[in-house]
Amino acid sequence: MDNICVVSLTGNNNLSYVFIHEQRWQLLDSVDDWLDFRLEDANGDHIPDVMASGHPDIHGMGSSYIYLHHADSFVRVSMPGRVCAAKYDSASQVLRSYYVSGARGVHNKEEYRWKDDHLFLFRGVEMDMTRETEIITTWYHAVGNTIVNDRRRRDGESYDTAFWPLYNP
Repeated sequence: MDNICVVSLTGNNNLSYVFIHEQRWQLLDSVDDWLDFRLEDANGDHIPDVMASGHPDIHGMGSSYIYLHHADSFVRVSMPGRVCAAKYDSASQVLRSYYVSGARGVHNKEEYRWKDDHLFLFRGVEMDMTRETEIITTWYHAVGNTIVNDRRRRDGESYDTAFWPLYNP
C-alpha cells in the first residue's frame, strides 16, 4: 500500500509507528502488535478508511482497529468489546465481526451499526462448546448497554449459517 508506512523501532520499546499519507504524512498511532493493514470503506461513506488487525491470539484471531477518514486526517474508532476480523458489509450496512476460539470454546459472530462515527452492537450469535455433552447456540441483541438473549438452541449447526455463512464473511 503506497499510502501506509510502518516504522519499527527495536530495543526496550519494541514499538511500531504507523503513518498514513493522504495529503500529508501523519502519525496514526504507536503500537506493538500491528500485523495487517487494509485501505477499505469501514462505514459506508465510500471513502477508504484504514483497517488494521493486531497480533493473533492463541486461536489465530487478532483484534480489529479502525481509523475513519475525516477531511485530511484519520480518527481512531473506539472499538466496543472484542471486535475481530472486522469487515463492512455495504448491502446490510453493518460491520461484521467474528471470533473463533478453540475446539471447546465459545465462538461468536456479531454485527455492529454506525452512529456518529461510533460502533454499536446490533445483534450477535454465539456457539458455546464448553460443556462436554452439548453445544448451545444463543442469539442476542443490544438494547443500550444491555445484552438481551433472543433464543437458544441445543445445536451447533444453526450457528454456521446464522446472519452470514461463517467462512464467507
